[in-house]
Amino acid sequence: MPKPGNVFLKLFLALSSWMAATSIQAQDPVANFTADNTSGCAPLRVTFTDHSTGDPDSYSWDFGNGQLSTKPAPVVTYTQPGTYTVRLIVKNASGIDDEIKTDYITVFASPTAAFTANLKTACVPAAVQFTDHSTSPPGSSVTSWQWDFGDGGTSIQQNPTHTYTNTGFYTVTLQITNSNGCKRTASIGRYIRIVSGINVDFAFSQPPTCQPPFLINFQDQSSGPGALSYSWNFGNGTTSTAQNPSTTYNAAGTYSVKLSVQSDLGCSGTNTKDIVVAGKTTDFTAPANICVGQTINILNNSVPAPVSSSWTFSDGTTSSQINPVKTFLSGGTFQVKLVNNYGNCKDSVTKDVTVITSPAIDFSSDDSISCDAPFTVQFTDKSPIASAWSWDFGDGSTSTEQNPNHTYTNPGFYDVTLTITLAGGCSNVITKTQYIKIKPIVASISNAPAGGCAPFTFSPIPNIQSIDSIVSYSWDLGEPGAVYNTQFPTHTYNSTGTYSITLTVTTQSGCVKTITLPKGVITGTKPTADFSFTPNNTCASTPIQFTDNSLTSPGADVEWNWDFGDGGHSNAQNPTHVFQGTGREVRAASLPDAVVRARWCRTRDRGVVRQTRNQSGGDRSLRYVHAARVRMPRRLRSRAGGDGEQRVVAREGDARELREAGRRHQGPRWGRVIRLSFESGKMMADCRIADC
Repeated sequence: MPKPGNVFLKLFLALSSWMAATSIQAQDPVANFTADNTSGCAPLRVTFTDHSTGDPDSYSWDFGNGQLSTKPAPVVTYTQPGTYTVRLIVKNASGIDDEIKTDYITVFASPTAAFTANLKTACVPAAVQFTDHSTSPPGSSVTSWQWDFGDGGTSIQQNPTHTYTNTGFYTVTLQITNSNGCKRTASIGRYIRIVSGINVDFAFSQPPTCQPPFLINFQDQSSGPGALSYSWNFGNGTTSTAQNPSTTYNAAGTYSVKLSVQSDLGCSGTNTKDIVVAGKTTDFTAPANICVGQTINILNNSVPAPVSSSWTFSDGTTSSQINPVKTFLSGGTFQVKLVNNYGNCKDSVTKDVTVITSPAIDFSSDDSISCDAPFTVQFTDKSPIASAWSWDFGDGSTSTEQNPNHTYTNPGFYDVTLTITLAGGCSNVITKTQYIKIKPIVASISNAPAGGCAPFTFSPIPNIQSIDSIVSYSWDLGEPGAVYNTQFPTHTYNSTGTYSITLTVTTQSGCVKTITLPKGVITGTKPTADFSFTPNNTCASTPIQFTDNSLTSPGADVEWNWDFGDGGHSNAQNPTHVFQGTGREVRAASLPDAVVRARWCRTRDRGVVRQTRNQSGGDRSLRYVHAARVRMPRRLRSRAGGDGEQRVVAREGDARELREAGRRHQGPRWGRVIRLSFESGKMMADCRIADC
């Protein structure tokens, strides 16, 4: 500990001399100070406060621990235990003074906190014993303990025991205080681990045999902390300490099996299960006696229910259904064997089934085909033996008579079914598909009505639909003498008129059908086609009314087919048509060396309409040519009389000369020749109708 010595004495004498010399000028300072804490545990933090007088303007502190300061109110931390002398020197313009406080600060040594636990990992609930290992410096002792066990539990005992009731990791903290009031804390994170207790469980396998003795294997499925040990009691007087033991049960029954598990951490648990050790009962039910063709349901009533089944029948068939459906197609005694797979074992059983042969069955009727309803049929059972009958006539009606009589009221095709039953219960069924056929005759004449110009020859074609064959035809073609008895007659009508046609047919079974066409044949004279139109000289886009002037036979059905030459058509008797264009292309057949006769008719714009035809009397056509003269090459022209006819001979080689003649032509403003050409061996003349 620092002590004042000769140095301080010499300094004091010097200060005294200096103060005496200056006292006549100002007041000398007087040093003084205090501390907020003069004793405590290391580390000790102390705040010093200056209380000197004389308004010192300079401070010099020595805290006795090697630390110095020039502040008026310094803060110092003492880290080492001990006793410290503190000195303050103050100075102003008048003088200097100091204050020394010997052994002013006392610092005590702190204690050391420490602890242990008897269990760091334990099963819930776990009682853990904690032991205090804290120490205190000489001359002091630990006087108090404050425990925090991390789960909300606390204690002030030195060596407490604490019980943890929940699983998890826990941080434990201990704070101690010694006789000097010093405190220290020790904390260990995740110090205690509490785990769940032992979960005891086990499983066992089914025996590999369906009958005793039964070997059962047990499998431990327990879980828990630490090393586990096992104790088994199988309920049959035997025990085991193996983890996965086996035992044998000599009889079927229910056994109580107990497993106890112990952990080296102190945990333990027990689980008891009742296990059923049962044999397998393999069995099925089926009729002992059945009929041939009879379908039976075989019921597998084995206990427990099998995983899968395999059936073998001695007629060579098999099945893998649990409950099969079986039909035996021949008589005799047959073995039925069932093999059940129960998953852990297989078992089987065999039984006999007797199959009785089915009785013969048949029936007939007095008639089965008719062209009209009602139709009465007498049915006759032809089965050799039977004790009961069940008829289904296909129209919703039934009967239990042996030989019933039934009337069908509607046309149709009917299936008839007869079921017979013997005294022993066996039965047989026969169905005759579409046995009864009731269908009216449908008759028509496929090529009538017909007609033409007299004399007109007509051969009617009958179209008959009948379920029975036709044995006779009778025709009445509508005029005296026109009666025929052949299927395809031929008759010539020499007079005009309307004639009815009657056809009567008779079938093999006697059905009769008659049809009549009132206007079966119409004959008349050949029509003469003619028409007129107005106006006959007009502009493009003006409607033109066409009038039919044809001559036809009175009462005849007339059809009209108009072709206006510009792609337009009509089926009206007196149509109206509008020509939209002002020009058209016309064609005249002009094979090489063909002679064309042309008649010219003038129009109001000084053009002409030329009607052309070839000399062989072919189709006529109208061609418009403007009145301006086109000078034809001399060798192509000839004149004949004054009747306005002009004969022109055109050949394939004339095309060039005709084209040049067209180019030289200059027509008036109403129109002009556009083109003269030769195309595909035919002379083409294109012209433009004058604009109005």
